[in-house]
Amino acid sequence: MAPGVAAIAAAAFCLVALASRHFAVAVMATAISGACLGFLAFNFPPASIFLGDAGSTLLGLLLGAIAIAASRGAPPLLQAWIAALPLAVPVWDIVLVHLRRWQGGTRNLRALLESTGLDHLPHRLQQAGLRPRQVALTVYLMALLLAVMAILIVRYEFAALVLAIMIVVTGLIVGERPFGAFVARVSGASYAPRKRSESLPAPAEAATREYVQPAAQASPEVGR
Repeated sequence: MAPGVAAIAAAAFCLVALASRHFAVAVMATAISGACLGFLAFNFPPASIFLGDAGSTLLGLLLGAIAIAASRGAPPLLQAWIAALPLAVPVWDIVLVHLRRWQGGTRNLRALLESTGLDHLPHRLQQAGLRPRQVALTVYLMALLLAVMAILIVRYEFAALVLAIMIVVTGLIVGERPFGAFVARVSGASYAPRKRSESLPAPAEAATREYVQPAAQASPEVGR
């Protein structure tokens, strides 16, 4: 998930930076996008290499800094949307997961931040019946649409703001399964939700206990 979404976000920030004449930021964004695409050639399912925590954390740091730098100079409200939209998929997912875990009974802040589970966006899409490649393409599609919204805001300013909000609400709150079903249809594969007995752990169950996935059962195709 991480290198594909990062490549899309970095490409969007490159265009934003060019429009704002922040050329040094555009060069950095291009380098990050290119590095992620090169890595993705070996990371796309079935993957042979993975980012790990060090790689994904570094990408988050770089993209956060570039988001601020690329949108510098825009009006505050527009700057917030321009910086947030290309990264909205991972940000929304982490907020949604922790909100669900809070509602599921994990009320201690430290325990909440340290909690793990199989309730993130890729796992939810797999639970809906998608294969690893379809999961990746679904997340890429969501990230791409939101990145396009950020570019439209740079071009049309407030005229695109309402549209961007609608895309965010539709795509992130209720759009996971429709996006997944669309990708499944395009790829010519079936889209059959798993039976209850085959489902991944419910968010509350995964959050209220320490979930350790055995190495023999781990699915590297859904990871980084």
